[in-house]
Amino acid sequence: MANALKIRKFKEDELILAEGEISRTIYKLLSGKAAIYKNYKQSDEYLVGIISEKKCCGEVGLLTGSPELYSVVALTDVAALEVTEEGFDDFIQNNHSNIKDIMQNMARMITIQDTNIRMLTKEVEDAFGQDKRRKDEIMSKLQRYVRKTPDGLRYTKQIR
Repeated sequence: MANALKIRKFKEDELILAEGEISRTIYKLLSGKAAIYKNYKQSDEYLVGIISEKKCCGEVGLLTGSPELYSVVALTDVAALEVTEEGFDDFIQNNHSNIKDIMQNMARMITIQDTNIRMLTKEVEDAFGQDKRRKDEIMSKLQRYVRKTPDGLRYTKQIR
């Protein structure tokens, strides 16, 4: 467990987490600010949010083993506590306030994804409203990426 928690420093504009990669690490910012991007450095890049001191990122990868949903980039020089799987239980025990932060981050992501799905569904309906066959075909494709788990929870499959 000696290497499970350590301080990492990132320079301004340095990548902290990369969208699509599996990191299995949470970072708690101790100083500085970081930007959260979707499609970082691509033509359709957009800013999802900004995090600052005492906030965490990377929880989805650590908790699910899934690829990162977003890229996180240092806006300023950043010092962050790096928490690996091995140190996660100790981190939670010693940082109770971060449980709420992690849960809020995940709830925010679910809300954003749900909004994006609803917007996409409306766009499809508007674009193909009169062409029922084409609308149903596109909606069927969309449904392949949005599923319900056996316990009724929704998740979105990573599109590659």
